[in-house]
Amino acid sequence: MEHHPGRDVTMSAPKSVSLVAMIGGDERIVEAHDRAVRTTLGWVEKNAVLTRMQDGTTGATVHADGQKTVVATVRHDTSRSLDPQLHTHCVIANMVQGADGHWRTMVNDGQKAISAIYRAELAEGLGRLGYKVERTHVTRRR
Repeated sequence: MEHHPGRDVTMSAPKSVSLVAMIGGDERIVEAHDRAVRTTLGWVEKNAVLTRMQDGTTGATVHADGQKTVVATVRHDTSRSLDPQLHTHCVIANMVQGADGHWRTMVNDGQKAISAIYRAELAEGLGRLGYKVERTHVTRRR
């Protein structure tokens, strides 16, 4: 078994959004990005963070939700190639705190919805700023 101290979940604005924010200088877009990241992390904590616990009655191992997470966020405005790329690395520590105050490891069972939630929140925030949001490609489900 391999130990994973945490996960780096990166939430990245589309290139067109990054260009308007970074080159066009619209700080409101950066604020909309930050709000979308916070909202998405709130969803992750509420809906996707689980731990394994032993059921006091049956003794069975069960997944428990309602855990609190430890997350560090670092926003960047360029890619490794130094072109405009608004994105935030969210390092989610592999430790959660339950209502009982005890710390446990996090269960990392697929969290594919994170990117979709971030993009939807960002699009809503940009729409409130008066930007027209247009879907330019469709990701096909397999």
